[in-house]
Amino acid sequence: MASWLHLVVLLVCACSFVGCKKQDSASTSYGYVYGTLGDVQIRIPKDEVFIFDYVDTDDGASKLQRSCASQIASATLFLRWPGMDPKNAKNESDFKATRWKSIGDTQWMDVGFLSSALRKDYKQEDDEYLGRLKRFYLNKSEYGMANNDLEVKYDDKNLVLGLNSALVIGPPSTPVTATKATPEEYRLYWRSHDDQDKSPATLIKCATGERYDPPRWTPLCNMKFHIKEMNMDVRVGYTANLLPEWLAIENAVRSHLSSYKASCPQ
Repeated sequence: MASWLHLVVLLVCACSFVGCKKQDSASTSYGYVYGTLGDVQIRIPKDEVFIFDYVDTDDGASKLQRSCASQIASATLFLRWPGMDPKNAKNESDFKATRWKSIGDTQWMDVGFLSSALRKDYKQEDDEYLGRLKRFYLNKSEYGMANNDLEVKYDDKNLVLGLNSALVIGPPSTPVTATKATPEEYRLYWRSHDDQDKSPATLIKCATGERYDPPRWTPLCNMKFHIKEMNMDVRVGYTANLLPEWLAIENAVRSHLSSYKASCPQ
């Protein structure tokens, strides 16, 4: 049951960030999926892509002939840390055993990106995007949600190098994998910009609580940051055993996604 729940959480996390829709078959010409994020053209080997969506996929346009001028909405791929190897035929058995069917420690990460241009529909500017998300996690009343049962405890020292953090404790609930009600808990980690303004440059949310028992059952973490030059809002999902390596992971993901920048194929 726990393994099934872990798989559901994995899929929900990926789909909630990038959306899960039918992939455009015409986008995979020449062995790549390609398109544009704002004014940035990208091209990704199709074998690396798990989910890939264009902005107009919901408008009945899935059969359109695509070009690298087609606006991309989002994509998700799986990469193995630390080599950043994409899931392929050679490592698929390891992926299935240690990520897809496992609830414990794993080296696999799911990496999703969303076109930051889409945020303009919600009036979320680059510098404020993660700041608003951080305040939402720490104080849901900002969005008109009741937070009377929400308890926030700020940590007085860095539990993870380079990150501030706070423990958020919600009302008790009984998950399908437990027999008694326990508080819904997560710990929020954030890194400030170099100029120390109020908006974080990196935001990480990790599940926590007594129900977990790593390395047998390891909490999931979601890290979010922005790659301005690629017009990408990025989410990286991994198990908490990789949290101490958050900065190296962020830098590697930035480099890997930036390598997709390309000119239109002739």
